[in-house]
Amino acid sequence: IAMRPGALVLDEPTSQLDPAGTRLVGDALAHLATKLGTAILIVEHKTSLLARLAEEVVVLDAGRIVARGSAATVLGAEDLGTHGVRSPEAVSIRRAMESGGFGDRVAAAGLEALDT
Repeated sequence: IAMRPGALVLDEPTSQLDPAGTRLVGDALAHLATKLGTAILIVEHKTSLLARLAEEVVVLDAGRIVARGSAATVLGAEDLGTHGVRSPEAVSIRRAMESGGFGDRVAAAGLEALDT
């Protein structure tokens, strides 16, 4: 990172980190991408991190591409769980609020980032 590479390929860079450490890595990666123009390919199970960083998401299941598109579209998809991928927390909370009749409060809760 110190040499400011044009591209990074990362395999679960936050796998053993707590939420605070994950946030720090996410901040560093966001800085690299937005401020320095570094292209980043991340293989990651933490969908909330991907929702925050990724422009495009590809979901693989048994070695096949089963979903591909914008982070909001793919990570907000209803069938994401059928491929063994958990929705980001914001999506799960938004859905719970909507099913409980509190859909009008989603924007106030700051959960609109992953609206589909």
